[in-house]
Amino acid sequence: MKKISYYSIFFDWLFDGRINTPIPTHPDFDLFKYNSPINETFLLKMFIKNGPLNHLLNDYNNLGVRYLERSELFFFIKSCVIGFKIKRKDIHYTPYRRTAAIFDKLKSKYPTLKDHEISLLAEQVEKMEDDKKNAIYRALGIEKKKKVTTKKKKKSTSKVSKSINLKSFISDNFELYPMESI
Repeated sequence: MKKISYYSIFFDWLFDGRINTPIPTHPDFDLFKYNSPINETFLLKMFIKNGPLNHLLNDYNNLGVRYLERSELFFFIKSCVIGFKIKRKDIHYTPYRRTAAIFDKLKSKYPTLKDHEISLLAEQVEKMEDDKKNAIYRALGIEKKKKVTTKKKKKSTSKVSKSINLKSFISDNFELYPMESI
């Protein structure tokens, strides 16, 4: 059985050309869930290359768009797609890139490499054996600091040892005088 993609179903609905089509629902996914991959940020990033629509979304201040309910937002975006005559080929795709310290260091060390090349290089470094990976980290100046754990020593609870320590402490630090001399 073929796995259904959130994106393909959403884009089929978005570009069908009819404003009154209901938002698709499926038992395997829910576009209205809080962790749905099709969220406000994804929708706003899609139209970066389309100048007039991007300008309209900037006029709505992006935050105003984020406060709409999901169903209202989806219909607003669909009306924008229909009104500005946007096609599927006009959608801008930006792949997700996990930011890591090694990516930033490699980017600063090799500025002529493209982001996807640096990502591939960072992935290869992460797949290496630990000693080789640590050598590369040291060369780039991003050594991972290990937490040093120290165990607390148990204190003896015997009364004899406390009394001996107490007597030695008193005799070392205080001078005792008989009460009659005071």
